[in-house]
Amino acid sequence: MLKGLTNVLRTTGLELQRQNPHWFLGFLRCASTNGASTIEYRPPESRDFEPTLELLKHVFTTREPITMGLHVDKADFESWAPRAVDEMFQQHVSLVARDTSTDLLVGFQLSEIETPNSTTGFNAVAQRCHNPRFQKLFRLLKDLDRLADPYNRFGVDKLFRLRMIAVHDDYLKQGIGKELFKRSVDDVFPTSGCEMAVSECTGIQSQRLFRKNGFQAVAHIDYAYYTVDGDRMLDLIKVYPHSCVKFFARESTACFSQKLISNWGL
Repeated sequence: MLKGLTNVLRTTGLELQRQNPHWFLGFLRCASTNGASTIEYRPPESRDFEPTLELLKHVFTTREPITMGLHVDKADFESWAPRAVDEMFQQHVSLVARDTSTDLLVGFQLSEIETPNSTTGFNAVAQRCHNPRFQKLFRLLKDLDRLADPYNRFGVDKLFRLRMIAVHDDYLKQGIGKELFKRSVDDVFPTSGCEMAVSECTGIQSQRLFRKNGFQAVAHIDYAYYTVDGDRMLDLIKVYPHSCVKFFARESTACFSQKLISNWGL
């Protein structure tokens, strides 16, 4: 009986996702229980594109360890970010947060479903990027991915990638980032058809958040020892107090339950 119920729930979720990528909107379009009561969480719409780009550029030049360590400026993002954000929006697995009292976009969680042969999305765009600073950053992430080897390590043919998260300066410490993360992991990921959710976490806070939510680090690269052509890649003064980037992974609860049921012979 338990096995049958699990299969029905999983099949129903996947069918709803196929027929209507926004089916989970009813679960997400509600006020946060943490933080301001006027915050609405939902999948992105076309009007969210430009404010998402602007927030990404601001946060990732003022609070992101690797981009700060590379002295990246906002102009550098034009070489890849617009296309990457657009292609992730089109997958309908990202989330945004808006303050309904001001209609201001105050946060986002950009995610995507990726396969080894994906021709769109973050990695595909990164391969075509010619910006020198971001070429170094994407090289580091590629080396981390090579160490983690997620497709072979976990024996899967697609991954739910939690790519980038950001919150507006005026809305920090209100639980918005945590809410975006948890809704992505608890509501969107289980209906994505992916067995594994993964992410590259570059700072202390994000690494702590992922560990607290059941993710395990399977690979890491120390900033102090990572070099390009014999030279240290990052300005460690800008990176401090962060010391490394870690590759985190977590299995879908539905897949874990199914394996548990199979092991029990139910």
